[in-house]
Amino acid sequence: MQRTLCLFLIAALSAMSAMAQKLPLHHQVYDGWQRIGERTLSADGNWAVFAIDPQEGDGTLVLQSLRSDYRKELPRGYGAVISHNGRYLVYKIKPFFAAVKEARNKKKKPEEMPKDSVGIIELGKDSVVKFANVRSFKMPSEEEGWVAIHFESTERTPEGGEASAEL
Repeated sequence: MQRTLCLFLIAALSAMSAMAQKLPLHHQVYDGWQRIGERTLSADGNWAVFAIDPQEGDGTLVLQSLRSDYRKELPRGYGAVISHNGRYLVYKIKPFFAAVKEARNKKKKPEEMPKDSVGIIELGKDSVVKFANVRSFKMPSEEEGWVAIHFESTERTPEGGEASAEL
């Protein structure tokens, strides 16, 4: 009899502790959820790149070596491309979420909004070379050794006038 009672108490306590560990699901919980966004592997299979994106806020681009413990987190990174030879990673860097939200709330013109940047990193190294005010970039699929970066226009025109450049 004591054995049955003891087993019953253990089962009841374990069921209660399992129920106590679960948090209720409500709308405020959703904001803390993150998702894995874009995913990329290098051609040689040595590197993986993936984005961890929150519901709202700044995401992180993660560079992970599949042959060692090397891991680098690149704040606000997205649109990553690994060079064909597997030596470089080129990616875009979003402006801070708070800065973009503030600019939208102030109803700034598109040319006054915060601009993206581009980061270039040699895989396995920690240094990042960054270029500001970037519209886009392209890398060749087969060749290596170069990247084309399209910068935003920084030339300001006077009101009602046109931009001109002397040659």
